[in-house]
Amino acid sequence: MQIAPRLEPLYDPAADARLGPLVPHLTQLRRSRSLPIFSIACLVGLGCFFGAQAGTALVFPGVGTAILFPPYAVLAAALLLSTRRHWVVYLLAAIAGDFWPHLQHEGITSVVISAEFANILRAVIAAQGVRWMAGGNAALGFQSLRGAIAYFLFVVFLGPVVGALMGAAAITLHNPGAQFWIVWQAWFLSNALTAVTLLPLLVMALQAKRQRPNPDRAPEALLLLGATTAVAIPVFNSSVSHPFTPASLYLPLPLLIWAAVRLGSPATTLALSLLSGTAIVGTLRGLGPFASSSPDQNLLELQYFLIFLCLPLFLLTTMVQEQKIARHAIMRQRTALRSFRERNSELARFLMHAQEAERSRIAAELHDDVCQQVAAMSIALSRLKQQFPEINSRGRANVELLQEEANRLGQTIRQLSRELHPAAVEHAGIVAALQSRCLELTGASSTQIHFDCGLDIPTLSAGATLCIFRIAQEAINNALRHSGAHDVHVSLAGNRTRVLLQVSDNGHGFDTTGSDFRPGLGLITMEERARTAGGILRCTSNALGGTTITAEIPTTSHESLIPPQPPHA
Repeated sequence: MQIAPRLEPLYDPAADARLGPLVPHLTQLRRSRSLPIFSIACLVGLGCFFGAQAGTALVFPGVGTAILFPPYAVLAAALLLSTRRHWVVYLLAAIAGDFWPHLQHEGITSVVISAEFANILRAVIAAQGVRWMAGGNAALGFQSLRGAIAYFLFVVFLGPVVGALMGAAAITLHNPGAQFWIVWQAWFLSNALTAVTLLPLLVMALQAKRQRPNPDRAPEALLLLGATTAVAIPVFNSSVSHPFTPASLYLPLPLLIWAAVRLGSPATTLALSLLSGTAIVGTLRGLGPFASSSPDQNLLELQYFLIFLCLPLFLLTTMVQEQKIARHAIMRQRTALRSFRERNSELARFLMHAQEAERSRIAAELHDDVCQQVAAMSIALSRLKQQFPEINSRGRANVELLQEEANRLGQTIRQLSRELHPAAVEHAGIVAALQSRCLELTGASSTQIHFDCGLDIPTLSAGATLCIFRIAQEAINNALRHSGAHDVHVSLAGNRTRVLLQVSDNGHGFDTTGSDFRPGLGLITMEERARTAGGILRCTSNALGGTTITAEIPTTSHESLIPPQPPHA
């Protein structure tokens, strides 16, 4: 929950002319929305007032120094959780709340004014430093290491250092008998302990709605708090007459580490606050490990113990929380990447099916229409040749030449139709289709294409058959066009679940491991065909040893020759 939420304007001043009579009502409504700021300022003032009273009650016996300074936590929380334009209101409210209790305690107006100025400067340094280094509220939940460092540097250290310097200077100027560094130490430790115990608890309470703790961890958190209480009470409320062992101070440490690693900053804050409160109450009652020496020594030992206990645990909590956030971000990115790949594969599958359908349509058009027209033209030329007299040999020769060209054109069109839609794949199977294709290309080129087939080729689905044929077709064409190979070897083997296709040549290869390698469209198409069929494709090549394309395709590929519906946008 943000103490002072940013208020957006309810209307555009430039639209006054259009809004007409509604403008006064909207202006009044906007002013009414700013009332909570002053209500919060009153809460800040009351918090500082009762906090100052509580600080007076927490004065260590025999020393006259407060263990904690609650007004620092109240004012620092207000500044950290609000925008800068509201700071003046909250600072004035804090002064109003602090002044009277401090005047009753100190009795000197000038000392109280100097102390109030020191308190204000301390809180402003803390809030401004965190905003400058960690970007505002990000540091308060200890969600990042940068935020935790900013909090420790400005809220726990620099702010209390500057405030203690000014406060000690004001006190020693009005009381020459007071020792400056002793007063500074008392102020600094009191404020630093407040920053690591009371302030995180207050901020956590104010941000309870925003943090939304996991309800599934509630039983574990209750068990942790109960165990912490059960351990802290005997450790910090033992009688001084009983022998104390320093090892007993380490008894709560496993529970605190449990909170930091498993439950995050809210549970760690609660456990540390519970432990600190138990230690403070026990010490004020003259019980526990910090009640066996002089009052000055007891106070210093208690404050140093709590400060140096809280700092590493909050740091551990931050590092664990940062790792959790990074892990969740990586999981979201992986999920998004997986979804993108599935979407990409779905689109690629649809495009390939659409390509096959278009090839089938064009092949049918060529075979049923264009080829028939060319055949009709060849017959017409034959009839025309018969109409020429025998003496007109030149005209007959020209007609014969045109008829031969028409016949070659028909053969070319039929060959193109077979390449676009290989009927042998559907009717004769993958072995016969590949063998026929290799013999056909061997006769049409100077390259020898050898086909080897195992005896255990299983029955393939239509999708797997077409996928293997298209990959072999593309690999052979690439070898003929780009490698300059004299021999190309095509081999096919398989078992009940997978079929292995290998196309290798002895031509010029390419370096697939170089940083500047960019696969061509043919290789990308073959890889995508293998991936959409549930298989894998590997390409190994070097400049001297030729290229080998290996495709491993499952026999039960669900790829269909019929194109599916296009994926929805």
